[in-house]
Amino acid sequence: MNIFINPDNTAQGSLYFYLTMCIIKDGKYINPEGDNSEIFKTVPDQFPMNSPKSSKNSDNIWSACLEYAACTDIGLRRTNNQDNYAVVPASSQEEWNSRGHLFLVADGMGGNAAGELASKLASDHVPMLYKKKVDQIPSEALRSAIIETNDLIHKRGNSSDDFRGMGTTYCSFLFLPDGALIGHVGDSRCYRLRANLIEQMTFDHSLVWEMMALARQNGEAYTDQIPKNYITRCLGVHPEVTPDIEGPFPLKPGDTYLLCSDGLSGQVNDDEIGKILYSLPPALAVETLRDLAILRGGPDNITVVVAKYLGAQKAQGSTDDQVASSVPVIKKPFSKSLVTLSIIFLLFGLCVFPLYKPVGLIVSALSILIAIILSVLALIQRNNGDSLKNKSYGKGPYTKTSALPDESFAKTLMKLISDVRPEAKEAIQNKYGQEASPVWNEYRSIEQAAKTAYEHSKFTDAVKNYALGLHFLMEQIR
Repeated sequence: MNIFINPDNTAQGSLYFYLTMCIIKDGKYINPEGDNSEIFKTVPDQFPMNSPKSSKNSDNIWSACLEYAACTDIGLRRTNNQDNYAVVPASSQEEWNSRGHLFLVADGMGGNAAGELASKLASDHVPMLYKKKVDQIPSEALRSAIIETNDLIHKRGNSSDDFRGMGTTYCSFLFLPDGALIGHVGDSRCYRLRANLIEQMTFDHSLVWEMMALARQNGEAYTDQIPKNYITRCLGVHPEVTPDIEGPFPLKPGDTYLLCSDGLSGQVNDDEIGKILYSLPPALAVETLRDLAILRGGPDNITVVVAKYLGAQKAQGSTDDQVASSVPVIKKPFSKSLVTLSIIFLLFGLCVFPLYKPVGLIVSALSILIAIILSVLALIQRNNGDSLKNKSYGKGPYTKTSALPDESFAKTLMKLISDVRPEAKEAIQNKYGQEASPVWNEYRSIEQAAKTAYEHSKFTDAVKNYALGLHFLMEQIR
């Protein structure tokens, strides 16, 4: 993703747009027509790997029922990291019951400082605003939080020439008692692994996806000549934005959700993402996916967030009767129109009674009766409240691909390992000296397990062990 565009009336097929002067990530021009997916045949002699930022749950109140991990990396070609992410599990059982767990990724655009600031504002403010909106159901609270954050970024951008035109993609999911809810603007993605299928749950707000949808709608052939690095929606560039809300999708034990910036999805195919998620736990999956993107050139910042739902969310120390099966109903404010009409009829009845007897008595009684009925209706409407239950947003999932490890992917990992192995072996020797042999033998045992599984056509085990071996080697280089 390189350039933001503003499409006008794409649904009608008349796409005209202006290019904002915000080249992504490092402020340097990258030919939007060029192919940035170069794959390294071998590992560069000097790997300019920055220490990636990462987080994972090892021991918290949700560790028995929720597994999550995240990492972000500058990649190989950027001068700074304009990606940000947030992992915000509920702080208590009560908070889970009403607000759930929030995970998000934001991919900034603009000059170096501008894009980083925009994505940082998104990752900081959306969770904060969302949790404050306790008077709204989660879907509306999330929508409001995204819209308010867009306004904040836009105003901040207009406050300084250095930040003008800055923006960021935004993609998040909530785990809630009613299911998984997704909020989305831009081309950062949300995937779900369920059983052996990897599904893209978000629609890319990009020129490519908009044109593909338009071609399908009109029954036309789609051309793949459209540049892939134009996005049609983001936070901050314009004073108003329309976020997509998807879900809620019922949660099943084992469901694994993944968020990523296009630094991953641009280099690693959907089926490959699925096969890694299928084979490895979240903590290893996020790092292995990052390594795959780096080995294929790492042309962009890479951010991956993964959360695996293990079952009913019960915080340590909570009792079964404290665990909600659905998000509570939010009471609506009183209807202003009903309350106003009720007051008008009440005042009218009180004024008419002393002026017109005996007809005034009848008119007054009817007016007061109507006022009472309107008041009861206002009270019933408020008490009925609003709930996420039985609501449905969006049209996802948008793609479905098999995530079952196969011979082809095992060969892919095998080839990557053969490219990385010499550099890693040298790194191990330099790092451990005379103690290098035990470390290298540890790797060799993993590789041998992978080869044995491959030879017996046990491709799930082969992929798992090759992925572990690749991760092991990359850690030595890093």
